[in-house]
Amino acid sequence: MSGARTSVALLAACGALSGCRQILGTGGYGVREDAGVVLYQGVSDGVSYTAKSCRDCVDQSCAREAAACAGEPACLAMATCLAKCSPDDHACRGQCNLTIPGTPEMTALIACEASACSEAGCGASRALWGGESCDACLAERPGCSEALLEFSKNPGELHPEPCSTSDCRASVPTCGCDAYSSTEAPTVSALLECTTGICQSACSGSSDWTCLGSVQAPVPAPGKRLDLHLSLVQADNFTTPVSSFSVAACTELDPDCVPDRIAADASVIAVAPTTTGTAELTTMDAPPQALGQRFFGHLLVTSSYLGYPGALLYFFPPVRQSPAWITRRLVSRNLADATARNIGVTLDWTSKGGVVFSSTSCDGIAPGVHVELTGGEHVYYFGDAVGVEPDAGATSSSGLGFVPNLVPGARTVTATLKASGQLVGKYQIQVVAGMITHLILNPEP
Repeated sequence: MSGARTSVALLAACGALSGCRQILGTGGYGVREDAGVVLYQGVSDGVSYTAKSCRDCVDQSCAREAAACAGEPACLAMATCLAKCSPDDHACRGQCNLTIPGTPEMTALIACEASACSEAGCGASRALWGGESCDACLAERPGCSEALLEFSKNPGELHPEPCSTSDCRASVPTCGCDAYSSTEAPTVSALLECTTGICQSACSGSSDWTCLGSVQAPVPAPGKRLDLHLSLVQADNFTTPVSSFSVAACTELDPDCVPDRIAADASVIAVAPTTTGTAELTTMDAPPQALGQRFFGHLLVTSSYLGYPGALLYFFPPVRQSPAWITRRLVSRNLADATARNIGVTLDWTSKGGVVFSSTSCDGIAPGVHVELTGGEHVYYFGDAVGVEPDAGATSSSGLGFVPNLVPGARTVTATLKASGQLVGKYQIQVVAGMITHLILNPEP
């Protein structure tokens, strides 16, 4: 799956086709020609399909789902991308999956096409998992194609209820509780037998960078509700939950995420105290005229749990799937102090802040990523085993790094591939005194 990507990313990519000449067809349908390829325009969604049989099936059997998808920008982009793929064009499907955030509208459309249009040549008639190699393995291995189809038909299993506490603790970091927790469901179990068995090498992530330059993050429709289920675990053992914390979503006009200002605007965010290690947070994207009141994936965490400083959690690109189950690891003060002492650094918790990060490729943890911050402070990287490599210039197979003792304020983080210099992304963040800013550096648009 994509992006610390332990769950199926039902994503969306591409955009409106350019350079097209519209020719009116019969029966209200549009026909387009682009670079000599005839495309068939759907009535229910306005999407241009390479397969007339797929267009017809979607309009006849999945019109409601297609229309709903057309009203959600990310879903429309994904539908546009997949409409150009045949079911066995794994490179095309994989590229769509690795470049666009998922939406529940796309989940519903895939479920409908899997049920009604599986023989109509639709690129969206199967759920998406990983990149080209994973998609090909699941389609071609005996038993896996059938398991994927049955899994695709049930949108409830594409977005099941979050893990129970015991399941979550047992699965981190393998599934991290943002994967498909209802593994007792037969179709989920059958598919996981493929992805963790015969297709494990193809689906486990291999620093695939084919999405660079084509990642998209469409702005959601105004008023879109976003439900987050956030679990926090200790960074030094991955399994013990961090309890007794509060979490709040931060808006564009409040980059410092001041709790008093956040709590005063309940129409935009919700503050959720918890003692269980899991918080449920609901945010709402405001209408365009409410400039700056959008949630861009920036969360403030404060905790009374012994030894944990405040934390800012960033999401790049911003979370679009709803509901979303997310697990993040928090660094304790003791762990931060011990790590810094090992490289001869004393942390200033009074007037300075810090950054910890993990780097990911299009489909998994990413070695070979060079990170810089405005200000030019030294970036430290963890090695393949436990421990810091003070002189390393890029991430190892762990994908982890940190920057201590930063002056508070706005920063730009830039990630590039060390071998080629190719840009992975630029990320705008805040550093706050006495807090740790946590980043997952996914490829950016």
